[in-house]
Amino acid sequence: MQNIFRNIFLIHKHFIVFVPILIFIGINFIYNDIYYGLLMFPLFILSCLLSHKNDEFRLISYIFLFISLGMIAMLTRNYIKPELTNLSKGIYNITGVVEKFSYGNKKHRVIIHKIDGYTGKIQLSTNKVFNVGDKIKTKAFVFPPSKPIIKGAFDFSKYARYKQIIGYGKILQVDIIQKKKDIKLVNKITNYLYKNIPSETASVASALITGNRSGIDKQNLNNLRVSGLAHLLAISGLHIGLVIGSVYFLLRFLLIILFFNHTTKYSIKNICGIASLIVAFLYAGLADYPIPTIRAFIMAFIVIFALLFNRQVLNIRSVALVASFISVIMPESIYSPSFHLSFIAVFSLVGFFQIYKVKMKGIKGFFTGVIMSSLIVQIVTSPFIIYHFGMFSLYSVIANVIAIPLMTFFIAPFLLLSVFEMIIFGTPLFIKISAIGLNILLHWAEFITNLDYSSFYLPKFSVYGLIIFLMMILTFVIAKLEKNKFLLRLSSLLLIVGIIISIIPNNKPLIFVVNKNTILIKDGNHYVVNKKISSFLSNAVYRQTGLRFKNDKICNSETCKVKGVIITNNKKYKCNQNAKIVIAPNTLIKSCHIPSIDITDMYTNRRGYQINKDYTISVNN
Repeated sequence: MQNIFRNIFLIHKHFIVFVPILIFIGINFIYNDIYYGLLMFPLFILSCLLSHKNDEFRLISYIFLFISLGMIAMLTRNYIKPELTNLSKGIYNITGVVEKFSYGNKKHRVIIHKIDGYTGKIQLSTNKVFNVGDKIKTKAFVFPPSKPIIKGAFDFSKYARYKQIIGYGKILQVDIIQKKKDIKLVNKITNYLYKNIPSETASVASALITGNRSGIDKQNLNNLRVSGLAHLLAISGLHIGLVIGSVYFLLRFLLIILFFNHTTKYSIKNICGIASLIVAFLYAGLADYPIPTIRAFIMAFIVIFALLFNRQVLNIRSVALVASFISVIMPESIYSPSFHLSFIAVFSLVGFFQIYKVKMKGIKGFFTGVIMSSLIVQIVTSPFIIYHFGMFSLYSVIANVIAIPLMTFFIAPFLLLSVFEMIIFGTPLFIKISAIGLNILLHWAEFITNLDYSSFYLPKFSVYGLIIFLMMILTFVIAKLEKNKFLLRLSSLLLIVGIIISIIPNNKPLIFVVNKNTILIKDGNHYVVNKKISSFLSNAVYRQTGLRFKNDKICNSETCKVKGVIITNNKKYKCNQNAKIVIAPNTLIKSCHIPSIDITDMYTNRRGYQINKDYTISVNN
């Protein structure tokens, strides 16, 4: 037993790797209103008082410290971004200023702020084109941010809360009261792209430069996801690295030519490094600083400053430090799939190259690195992709072997040059060249997608399985760094446990209330539904629960009873039948003494309901 504790205590050397998880635990307490988590504060104080006795108590005090830090971060975020009153469903006259405008494939998207009479922002779809800063008056159909489509699915209402969005909808009529003459740079770039190249490639170019994916055709976006190439659309390490590298070497070359006699007097390397970071920061601003971009910029910041002082700091600890920093300043981001995928991929790659100290040289080394990196990323991110999206891409390694060199050596450099060309000359030469590469990328994604067994859809597994997979990856990397056989066996055990948890069927209830008027009930060996269900809803239910069902109607009459559940549209229904629960999708229930869900619940609360095997109702509040 003592030997086991000695081996586990080796993790103490790499304690910072587990800090983001501890911060997440603290954030989760406040985010989900689990107030007994506040006990962490007195426990932290108690462990601090005992920390002088031995190292174990000191380690425990660190654990409670970072859990408490996560709670403080979330409490602070809630104070800075208070919960606003959402708009109820209806038609509104809205007067406000355009904060953000994004081109779409069929509909564009506009976010309005500084709204007369309301606190918060409203996101609307429209056929009109606006400039950021335009003051508009519009009549719009608006509804509140929706709760999860089913219990456990992504909660758009909490996402909207931290974006300060109080309603979504579409514009019915609009007048521009005051036109903004100075167009924001990001809109100028988007207009420039759509003007000079076909919309199919312009939408992808816009995603790569500005981070706006809304204009990408659904089929193209699906092809990129299924083929495992959707990560190329995120403005992350590849894009930030190209910007920093291009600016650094171009500026250094110019300074050496122009000021050759002063190169020994001034540190050209430091000047170019700092200048490249400034340009990269401004470039990240084009995409409105999404999580992968922030992560990539901070990592680049650390690397550049390490190079300036002749230090090497790119290791798993620096990745964990960046993850901790982002968790503290934007605590709600830890629930984002991009946060999970971005950091686990980078952590695994940095850990692999830190363990094996692999050096890739030449063209052969580059392609070897692409294959190895793609394989590592596919393996470690698979549980997270399955958990969030219910999909596994079989040929993503093959797809990336072609796509990454194409993006690195052709598409991204010409896109970068096209931005400078637009700002300086206004000509479309480089963007038209990059469009050729974008066309090849889209056709390659389509080819991979159309291959047999290109992807598999799998049901979502327990969040505990995801946590165990994460702990397995962290433990495996530390075991390899420390060359510790015990930790290596522990990581293998965690992998087996994670796989078992992920393949165990979910505890499926007998009944689901999926949305405002769709109910699923188990009848024999399959689930039936009270009305026709859309393919989107069908896929959402399957990914969250693993349920497959037939579109058989269970209610052909106004009122029916199935498995002790009454389903009714009778407006005069008075609960006079013996049942365990009543569901009334289009009826107001007034006189029930048993659990019931009616039209008021479904329309005003927009909740995801789940009726469990004991006929209790689970609700996403």
